[in-house]
Amino acid sequence: MQRELGISMTPMIDVVFLLLVFFVCTARFQIAESVLPSPLASTGSTQVALPQEEQQIELERIVIKMKQQGVLTQLALNGQPCDSFERLTKLLTALATIDEKLPVILDIAGDVPLGSVIDAYDGGRVAGFQQIQFAANK
Repeated sequence: MQRELGISMTPMIDVVFLLLVFFVCTARFQIAESVLPSPLASTGSTQVALPQEEQQIELERIVIKMKQQGVLTQLALNGQPCDSFERLTKLLTALATIDEKLPVILDIAGDVPLGSVIDAYDGGRVAGFQQIQFAANK
């Protein structure tokens, strides 16, 4: 009793559907990455005090400097040291209440990990800023 050998299409159809689901899920993130602003701005030394309730502060831009110190990333918001990304987001939220149209400039050293850069960028977006730019050397 001989049986005919044939190709079963069921496993191939399963693989095609899994690939389809994979590409649909990952294609959703492609749009968010292409929206990142690309104009570069040069940075200068800017001294701006953090907002207080009774003062009206005129700000030109917000500069976040990041550099790597061993395994830690050091943050500074307009020259003032900041101890964590959570604190940075709170300070940016307070500044956004004054003027959310201000440009936020990320001045990042070359050895800072990409994850830290994304955390700082996300902190600016969560705070409500629309213009987040990356500084470049001339």
